[in-house]
Amino acid sequence: MAPFDEPPSKAQQCRRNAYYCGVLARAADNAGDRIQLMAMQRGWLALADSEDWLLGALRTRDMTSTPA
Repeated sequence: MAPFDEPPSKAQQCRRNAYYCGVLARAADNAGDRIQLMAMQRGWLALADSEDWLLGALRTRDMTSTPA
């Protein structure tokens, strides 16, 4: 990472984890492992969406709040 690069957001980290679950699911030797990894992938994606929503909700609240 270059000195001025921002670290990945929580949502980006979750999406990266989801990607790797998908890679592992495609390489899984049996259906049970594949199903479990695909469920984990959906969970990571849902968590990423939640993080994005929370960030958006916080930004909206910050922009609409009145200064003290």
